[in-house]
Amino acid sequence: MSCARPIRRPLAAAMALGLLLGTLPRASAGVPGESAYQAPHALPLLTAVRYFRAGQYAQAVTEAEWLLSGRLVPCQPRALLVLAASREAQGRYGEAREAYSQALALCTDPRLQQYVLEQMAQCDRGGPSRQQPAPPSAQLSAQRRADLARLEDAEAIETGSHFTVRSRNAELSRLVLEHAEGALIRVSQLILGQTEYPHSVEILIHATPADFAAASGDAGHSTGRFELIGQAGGYFRRVIHLTQLDAGGTFDAAMLDRVLPHELSHLVLTEFFGDAPCPLYLQEGLAMLAEYGEPTGRILLAGAAVATGQALPLEYLLTREACQADESALFYAQSRSLLSYLRDSMTQDQFHALLGQLRDGHPLGDALHRALAMPYDATLLARLETAWQAQAIAQAQILTALKEADGQAL
Repeated sequence: MSCARPIRRPLAAAMALGLLLGTLPRASAGVPGESAYQAPHALPLLTAVRYFRAGQYAQAVTEAEWLLSGRLVPCQPRALLVLAASREAQGRYGEAREAYSQALALCTDPRLQQYVLEQMAQCDRGGPSRQQPAPPSAQLSAQRRADLARLEDAEAIETGSHFTVRSRNAELSRLVLEHAEGALIRVSQLILGQTEYPHSVEILIHATPADFAAASGDAGHSTGRFELIGQAGGYFRRVIHLTQLDAGGTFDAAMLDRVLPHELSHLVLTEFFGDAPCPLYLQEGLAMLAEYGEPTGRILLAGAAVATGQALPLEYLLTREACQADESALFYAQSRSLLSYLRDSMTQDQFHALLGQLRDGHPLGDALHRALAMPYDATLLARLETAWQAQAIAQAQILTALKEADGQAL
């Protein structure tokens, strides 16, 4: 990638589940006051959580309701939270709020109480304002992936409202067109707000990494690239290059999950900024926010770097114009972490106002003052860095607890 469904729960839900599951006892451990809560109870709960994390909400609801049927009372607070989050993901906000309310009466951890209150308010508003769709590849069977890896003799062309897709696989062209339209909606909401993207884009899918490199001019390790090519008369040709097969000759599912929305974000943001320079952290942070799914590795990397004193300072992050090879992974992780924090801390209108101020050339501190309509505060950036880094550490810790809890039940 260039450096220049159904509703899925936000990270907050995973964090809350991590807090709950982090308290799960090992199968052989005795827990004062919870002697009845042993491995036979833990396994169904972890099964429900895994269904939830996979986007299989109906199955998660079934498992949680069984746990709440009266036979496994010690699981009740945990099962209620899984049930509530699954119902919310299904759009059953009234039922979700009821389960959250029951969970609130049983939760003793202040962090969980705060989370539950926020989710209840969200259900009252009719659901989350920022939805995280499941990765498209999660719905592909092994046979479907094999079909998408076929190379046909004739070029298959599919055309939609904003895209023309060309590949050597008719099924792939149709699938990419479908997901491109959905990805554009997400990218436009992230960057343009209520403004609809008005242009048409060509998507050229090259068969192999070698074909991609030859056609796109990208001789690196990337498998995706966007181009905005000036034409006569002031027109532009908009192109996104993708790759059908990975180095092993199998269908490259990352094309749908990460590369397509990432490059589409670069294209839309480039046009949004026009001739104005766009900071690198903003380019890459927004592009990664546009990707499907939650990048656990990047969340853990950003949190670990902050916790161990190895994080890139905020001022350094804001002023880099190019990625150094030895710091590119951390730069990407921290850029996404920072943009995620800003977006989650602001209303949608405030976030879009911030992007507009950055486009107008204001540095982040000034842009925040203007977007938030707040008096000048010389400590704003320092306080932002402290709050953002605290969240980065907390997110990494909770994901680690969730991973460890999964391991305890195995």
